[in-house]
Amino acid sequence: MKVSDYIINFIENKWTEFIFSVSGWMITNLEDSIFLNKKIKLISVKHEQAWAFAAEWYAKSTWKTWIAMWTSWPWATNLVTWIASAFFDSTPVIYITGQVNTHEITINSKVRQTGFQETDIVSITQSITKFSHQIKDVNEIRYILEKSFFLANNWRKWPILIDIPMNIQKIQIDANNLISYFDSEEYKKLINSNICEKIDYNLIIEKLKESKKPIILVWWWSKYINNKKIINSISNNYNIPIVSSLMWLDVINYDNNNYIWMIWSYWNREANIAIMNSDLIIVLWSRLDIRQTWALKDKFIENKIIIHIDIDKNELWYNIKDTQIKINEDIEIFLNNLYSELTENNIYLNFSEWKNKLLMIKNVLYKEIKIKDNWYNNPSIIFSELSKIISKSKIIINDVWQNQMISSTSFKLYWDDQILNSWWLWSMWFSIPASIWAAFWNKDSYIICINWDWWFQMNIQELETIIHHNIPILIIILNNNSLWMVREFQDSYFEWRNIWTVIWYSCPNLMKLSKAYWLDYYKIWKWNYLNTLIKCSNINKPTILEILQSPKSSITKVMYWNNIDNQSPELSNKLKEKIKTILNKNEKLLQK
Repeated sequence: MKVSDYIINFIENKWTEFIFSVSGWMITNLEDSIFLNKKIKLISVKHEQAWAFAAEWYAKSTWKTWIAMWTSWPWATNLVTWIASAFFDSTPVIYITGQVNTHEITINSKVRQTGFQETDIVSITQSITKFSHQIKDVNEIRYILEKSFFLANNWRKWPILIDIPMNIQKIQIDANNLISYFDSEEYKKLINSNICEKIDYNLIIEKLKESKKPIILVWWWSKYINNKKIINSISNNYNIPIVSSLMWLDVINYDNNNYIWMIWSYWNREANIAIMNSDLIIVLWSRLDIRQTWALKDKFIENKIIIHIDIDKNELWYNIKDTQIKINEDIEIFLNNLYSELTENNIYLNFSEWKNKLLMIKNVLYKEIKIKDNWYNNPSIIFSELSKIISKSKIIINDVWQNQMISSTSFKLYWDDQILNSWWLWSMWFSIPASIWAAFWNKDSYIICINWDWWFQMNIQELETIIHHNIPILIIILNNNSLWMVREFQDSYFEWRNIWTVIWYSCPNLMKLSKAYWLDYYKIWKWNYLNTLIKCSNINKPTILEILQSPKSSITKVMYWNNIDNQSPELSNKLKEKIKTILNKNEKLLQK
């Protein structure tokens, strides 16, 4: 059996149905093996970055490890950003790179390059992968593949890179004689070294009993389906409010009364107010980074018990080092054990009074602020209205910046809906390629790609991929003819000197651009507002919807010197007092 055939058969047995690739000399053996295999589909796009995002999207959406392949040279170095994106978002993608023949690989560190277009991609990616390895001995192929899949899927999930020289790929081997990783001392040592400490569930339950205002903060891998169910059970049974990170917005129905929405430095005031006024936070796999605590960390932890759960010990000590209770455990194990302890011991907990106060604050903010902004080019209102008239399950994929904040907090999401973001690296150009693969994978869902005028141009070549396959994606472009978030930063700190964000900024004609790619095009006007949304809710081909914004449009945000619950523009004193009254009075008095 040829090595490339062995690799593809191994991947097939891992239930991988697609491999993303951009063809090149160094992977032709692997691509030929895929072609002969017949069971795995090889998907090719216009640019490496597109299929790298596609593989990342698959892993985020399906909870499976996905495979991406590319050749050596600049195609490999182009992928560093997107490997980093998977790394920072804890996404299990295995990247397989082709390499020059082993006799061409540079062995003298003083020589820059030996083989034509040779690149030491292993050294380049070691800091952004869990495991990065170049195969030089054909006999280690099984060992490295098994190790890679195991590491990608266990403990904190990170990307893996395997670099395979071209001559190694075509060597004939006897698969029965290959060494298994699972028989090795390395595997046994790793398993023994990752045994988590015993958890005192009685202590956690005691802290919950003492609490008057607990809250659950959920992050990315909390949305894995088994965790999603148990989190909802705990929250609903005991009336514990939930606030989410940007990555967890689709795990609970938007109209669930226990859901207070997203905490962050941008947008949602009510969730920030909720977490700042809580007395106990159960933190599920979030590192409590500065975007959640903001700069005044002492204020964030003031008068609070924090129960911090993470599979990665290192994350438990990031930012807030004096977290009271640190638990190094997989959250699925932790949540199921906690729920069993609560139910089997008939523990009574009910935080409905605290939850109802938060709902009142949420309602007050909506009436006093959001409802006043109900006008035709407010994207928050448009996204909310569009949610109501789409009959299918929705998959919303966001590019970064303000459009991401508005979309993530405006679409009305239910159990079968998904919303996906590039998070810690905040990778621009994510939304278009990710939307393509969302459409391939979820043919029964309605795919919405949220973008804005600048980043839309970063992956514009994939519009050809979309129209080639006639993929019915609704691409919404918020066009405020400025570099939105940087412009806001300049407004705040540089006295409105908007260099290259408003001054000298330019944007193409989106209508003409749509026609060039044979895409349907709509634009929101005051007179066609609802009619346009109805048309866009039932598309059968690629469509662009342009929503004009003022160059000076803005969203709420936390200034560096403030607490996370004191966003700019600040609330009026009257509204602040109203919220304070709700928090301080008991439920019976409020009902009167």
